[in-house]
Amino acid sequence: MYEPIAELTRASLLIIGALFPIVDAPDNIPIFLTLTTGLSAESRAVLARKIAVNSFALLIVSVLIGTHILAFFGVSLPVVPVGGGLIVTSVGWRRGCKPSARRRARCERTSVHDLRRSALGSVPDLTLAKFQRILDPPLFGS
Repeated sequence: MYEPIAELTRASLLIIGALFPIVDAPDNIPIFLTLTTGLSAESRAVLARKIAVNSFALLIVSVLIGTHILAFFGVSLPVVPVGGGLIVTSVGWRRGCKPSARRRARCERTSVHDLRRSALGSVPDLTLAKFQRILDPPLFGS
């Protein structure tokens, strides 16, 4: 009678132990608060709820059909951590290297208005307007 409960407890602890270092919610709180400084508490709550629901849906889809998606694209499971490591290395290398004179000149010519219009701005360039689009997304391209 107690065997299914013990198995459920073990599985739950394993899942929480595996996901906590990945999600790392306590470390993301200051980032979230910094990026949402212009929003009201209600808008922050709505945005946080949407982020949580979307993250949960992504995790469920990954668990249920993640291996099938990888197989469709011909990617083996052991390659995924290697790809993630290469991405982290690339981002760290770009942030650690001194920018060239040409890149600095381009950055100086770019105005804040251009960054706000950019759909691919970096994390510090996210503005209130981008969060507003997240809070009120268009329905199915309408």
